[in-house]
Amino acid sequence: MEQPALWIVIGFYRLNSELILEAGLIQLHEQMQGQGWGSVLVRNLADVADVLSVSAIQFQAGMSVGGYAWARFGGVPVDPAAFAAMLKERLARSDDGSLTAEDHAARVQLGVWLDEDGEQFVQRLPTLLSGQDSMAGVIRGCLLGSTWMGYWEPGNPQHRAQLAAALNLRKGGT
Repeated sequence: MEQPALWIVIGFYRLNSELILEAGLIQLHEQMQGQGWGSVLVRNLADVADVLSVSAIQFQAGMSVGGYAWARFGGVPVDPAAFAAMLKERLARSDDGSLTAEDHAARVQLGVWLDEDGEQFVQRLPTLLSGQDSMAGVIRGCLLGSTWMGYWEPGNPQHRAQLAAALNLRKGGT
């Protein structure tokens, strides 16, 4: 029997009279990854959230690929302090001594930001991940394969703008 190309498990629940969509499992088969299916799915989840007046989409990011995808779409960690600590720990483990000077500088700057105020850094994460520079690459490398709980608020203009920007970049926009 062949493996499904896409697994999606979502649920809805009420929390203090707010409707929450929980994206419990979203997994693309390896052969389907990197082709824009994730962007289409996220765009459609945002549309469903709008139609149903969902207050937030909660998710578990990570699995074995793209732990940074939801952050790139504007999602933020449920626990920013724990997320920053996880990122800092992964940053410390990821230096194998073969970094370019630019990547090393990005790693140093990332460490400084996390030491200064990890929670504030987490709020800047979607913008940093949308870049094509060494900083974006270092952060992606630290998040790859990680697992973290997060949320995305359809009514939050910042989250919505980041989603629109990320989806436009995937289409080849500027």
